[in-house]
Amino acid sequence: MVRNATVSVSHPITRGESFAAILQHYGVTPRHVAAWERAARQIANIHRLEVGHDLTLRFVAGGHLVGLRYELDDVHQLTVERGAGSQLTARLEDIPSRVRVVGVRGTIPNTFYRAAQGAGLPDPIVARMVDLLSAEIDFDSDVQPGDRFRVLYEERTRLDGRRLPPGRILAADFVGRTRSAAAFLFRDDDGTPVYVDAKGRLLEQSLLRYPVDFSRISSSFSYSRFHPILNRQRPHFGVDFAAPAGTPVRAAASGTVVWAGWKGDFGYHVEIDHGGSVVSTYSHLRAIDRAVRETHSVRQGQRIGWVGQTGLATGPHLHYAVFDEGRYLNPLTRRGITQPESVDPYEFKLIRTSLMHRLRTIPGGHVPVPSTAPVVLSALAQARRLGAVILTL
Repeated sequence: MVRNATVSVSHPITRGESFAAILQHYGVTPRHVAAWERAARQIANIHRLEVGHDLTLRFVAGGHLVGLRYELDDVHQLTVERGAGSQLTARLEDIPSRVRVVGVRGTIPNTFYRAAQGAGLPDPIVARMVDLLSAEIDFDSDVQPGDRFRVLYEERTRLDGRRLPPGRILAADFVGRTRSAAAFLFRDDDGTPVYVDAKGRLLEQSLLRYPVDFSRISSSFSYSRFHPILNRQRPHFGVDFAAPAGTPVRAAASGTVVWAGWKGDFGYHVEIDHGGSVVSTYSHLRAIDRAVRETHSVRQGQRIGWVGQTGLATGPHLHYAVFDEGRYLNPLTRRGITQPESVDPYEFKLIRTSLMHRLRTIPGGHVPVPSTAPVVLSALAQARRLGAVILTL
């Protein structure tokens, strides 16, 4: 045997298994298990392992554990390694993946969502397009048949070929009869990815319109709606999103959790204080993510729970509401925000020109055509530098 050779064992998590029991099954002593647990807890809660996720253990000759890797979700993994002097170091890493840029274009026959589905766009990309372009477009009232859209986004797969959630949108535009909009990925002076509109102004999404991947709106904001269970008219200060039970629900903006638990007719319910008197709420959840607890912080887009049918609900859906100083707001009619600050005009012109060229390379021409399936851009287009944005291959 080669000296210091390592052997890796991949263990799929099954129901009822614990971190400690798995390590002991592979010969790790209880004392050493406790040390690995302490290190792992610095990064993640490993007391409840996700069924179907993999825990990979790495051993050297003699059966000594020197490293482990656990898939936290579709994007991140926990890595713990033994270093010099038997010290254990834990860190959070991105799951290794392959990324390619795909382009999609479509023409709208009736609704944007149906056209996007027909074009093969993943729901997270559809939702992100709505978030980015809502500063100029109300996707519930401005969209008309014949309007067109284009988008460049990152398609991600694991090294073994399994599909991962899509990555970033690089560029998107919407050309309508009455309104048009565009968004481009840019990097600010600190190297932080930001989005800008067609004029180079910073786009800030104070609140996501769709806290679930783009889905059917089953009941809109209304001051008088017939309640199907109570059998009477009453206000509906929020929006109901019909989605399959178990669909992930995400935080509309970063903030502090002020309620996470059961709340009467709302069932399992989460409230997030975003500062500046703005609060968002999420009701009828099947379950709340265990990382979401009162007084804990959450970031925009973080999973907070799953669509359910708890409380006073006739079917699986999310009830989403927004308050400002205690007053209800309609989250679907709130326009996105463009900041008065603009990026460097010369650099932005180069980036916009490059990205618009890539949008135009998506097959289909400029005449109305049926929505097309995603088309992989050429290797040259993927590898070229997009102004301040580097495509990851």
